[in-house]
Amino acid sequence: MKLRQRHFSSLEAAEKQFEKLGCDLAGSKIMNEKALFFTLELKDISLRAAIILKQELMALGGEVVLSREVMTLKQEKTDVLLLGTQKQYRKLWQKLYQQQFGCKEIAALLQNYFEKQIQERKKPLLWK
Repeated sequence: MKLRQRHFSSLEAAEKQFEKLGCDLAGSKIMNEKALFFTLELKDISLRAAIILKQELMALGGEVVLSREVMTLKQEKTDVLLLGTQKQYRKLWQKLYQQQFGCKEIAALLQNYFEKQIQERKKPLLWK
């Protein structure tokens, strides 16, 4: 018996490994977004937005790393690290569009980031 960590840089890489394990295509399409993990940094966001992010992403099974000073409410702005899967982020930005305190802007940043990731994966590789 062996255990090793795996990191997939793309949906295609995850799907290829799923196929090697014998997973069918339908199952692969359901699970592939869960295989990609992203750590994203947001800088200079409002404390209220940081607290909402923490609450919403944790509810989805992700995590938000923030300073303990956020809970003292002494600062107006903070930086955070978001930890989650592509699927969790998709659900997160849908929730954030319904919130205030800069959350709509954060939702747009997240959505644009992942849409760009998807478009980049569709581009053919050009070898020089």
